[in-house]
Amino acid sequence: MTPSKRIGKGTKRSPTVWRRSAAASLPLVFALIAAGCDRPTQTASDATAGATGSSNAESDAVGQTLSIVDVASGEATAFTAPLGASGFDATVDGSMVAYTDADGNGNDQVFVMDADGSNQRQLTDSHVGVTIMGSPPQWSPDGSRIAYWVSLRASGVELFIVRLKDGVSTRVTHEPNDVYEGGWASDRSFVFSISNPKSSYPLLARSVDVETGGTKTIARDVSTPEVSPDGQQIAID
Repeated sequence: MTPSKRIGKGTKRSPTVWRRSAAASLPLVFALIAAGCDRPTQTASDATAGATGSSNAESDAVGQTLSIVDVASGEATAFTAPLGASGFDATVDGSMVAYTDADGNGNDQVFVMDADGSNQRQLTDSHVGVTIMGSPPQWSPDGSRIAYWVSLRASGVELFIVRLKDGVSTRVTHEPNDVYEGGWASDRSFVFSISNPKSSYPLLARSVDVETGGTKTIARDVSTPEVSPDGQQIAID
């Protein structure tokens, strides 16, 4: 692969954009492996945890058993998640897990818990619920915030950020078309894709500063950008 932009000495570091084949993937620090189905109604063929790993259609009345696996060492930490939970994502250090589950009103929300399954708590309180756009809620590299998507009736799917310390959510995108999956490029920058406003395909890869809301296009004619764990490279189809 050939990078479309290189970072030289003395220049401001920004993500390097790489073209990749559809089959290529980037390494992950942790993987989540589900040993139970994500929703009680799912079958073995359509049950997916929303995170890297595999899911088997086995569950019990208490919940579903999953494991956080350190890819480098192979060490696994098992925990029990609620039976209806899905869309799991672990912090970089593997200490906490974010997931989606229904609240008392039946709306999907972002929940968090410790890696051993304890201290489960609801973090968001969206009246329309959250949306999993092909990927689960995503932890920021420093574990202080979580990115998630909400489908708004007036403007479509937009990106929101919720703070772990107080549960305060902020809408960070105001795009003309739905905001699709992406990833954190740093603790304050998130990369995503949208349909080209002038045509339904191909997509545009864009980034947003979650502090200021400022956005910019970083690549055109692309699909589903993926960000490397260190935030310094972006792979695109």
